[in-house]
Amino acid sequence: MGRDEKSRKRRSHHSPSPEEEEKRKHRKKRHEREDGEEEKEEKKRRRREKERKREKSGKHGKTSEDEKEKKRKDKHRLRKKDTASDFKELSEADYFSKNNEFATWLKEEKSIYFSDLSSESARDLFSSFVKRWNSGKLAQQYYEGISSGPRSAHKWKIKA
Repeated sequence: MGRDEKSRKRRSHHSPSPEEEEKRKHRKKRHEREDGEEEKEEKKRRRREKERKREKSGKHGKTSEDEKEKKRKDKHRLRKKDTASDFKELSEADYFSKNNEFATWLKEEKSIYFSDLSSESARDLFSSFVKRWNSGKLAQQYYEGISSGPRSAHKWKIKA
C-alpha cells in the first residue's frame, strides 16, 4: 500500500498556476536572451582576433602612413631604375648574342674560363647570368656591352 501512494504521488502532476507559468516563460526568455548575447560577444571576440592577425601579418587592412610612403617610394624607385638603365631583358635564347658579357662575368665573378666548361654546364651558368642580368644586379659595364671576353687561360703569342 505504501508503494501505491508513492507511485501515485509521482504520477500525479498538478498543472502550474498561471503565475507559475508566467514566471517559467519569463525565465526561458531571459535565458534565450543571455544565449544570444553570448553569441554576439563571441562573434565580436572572433572579429577582434582576426583584425589583430591582419595587423600583424600586414597583408590586409590598415597600414601605417610610414609603410604607405615606403611602398610609394619603392614603386617610384623601381620605375626610375627601369627607365634609367634601359637594358633589354635576356632569355635563354640570348646565349650567343651575349656570349662576350657572359664570358667576362664567368671570369670575373666565378673565376672560370668559358673554354673550361662543357656545353651543358655553360648553359646552366648562363641561366644564372640571365637572372642576375634581368634583376639589374650586374655592373654597368655588362649592360653597356663588351666587345670581346676572356675565352681561355691560354696566353696566345700572336705577333701583329
